[in-house]
Amino acid sequence: MNVMKAIKKIAALLASGVLCATALVGCGGEDFYKGKWVPVEITEGEKTFNSDNAESEMGMKLEDFMTIEFKDDGKVALNSGVSGNEEGTWKMDGDNAIVEEGGESQTIKKDGDNIIMENDGVKIKLEKK
Repeated sequence: MNVMKAIKKIAALLASGVLCATALVGCGGEDFYKGKWVPVEITEGEKTFNSDNAESEMGMKLEDFMTIEFKDDGKVALNSGVSGNEEGTWKMDGDNAIVEEGGESQTIKKDGDNIIMENDGVKIKLEKK
């Protein structure tokens, strides 16, 4: 699959509120999520994009690709250089923060201080800004 197609698909899923986040930091729970997240690495198969090669390989910096912001009021905002700006909702469910749209959801897993989003073989690692 073409990396840009897969990335655009992830951005579209985010924009429609289909992806969710997973994390529990000590007692942090939902506080872990609150704030803005930016990509630090995108991987498809053996190919990895990071701050060193994203602009030359993808035609944009990772921070211009997308940001996700989990807000106190249960809303989540996606600002994407690929698909524009969208807003959805999120809530905690055990160790997960769930973003739902049209009854669909998908999990993003905690990885240390980061979150990981995966879809169609593309993995995006984000860090809190």
